Amino acid sequence: MSRAYRGALATSVTRYVRFEHAGIVSYGIWEDDRVKELEGCVFGEPTLTGREVPASQVGFLVPCEPSKVIAVG
Repeated sequence: MSRAYRGALATSVTRYVRFEHAGIVSYGIWEDDRVKELEGCVFGEPTLTGREVPASQVGFLVPCEPSKVIAVG
């Protein structure tokens, strides 16, 4: 894969993340080494809050928190 193609592909993908910063868990968009905080459901129509945090200052979490775990033994 050429470097130009990888660059074009990387800029066309929105990277939604779940993160923790200052004890608060939120969803956001990871872009240019910054996380832009979102408000609302990521599966609906979230809006940007205007708050941004450097990616190096957040703790990235698993994409969702399950309400229950079902297993078959």
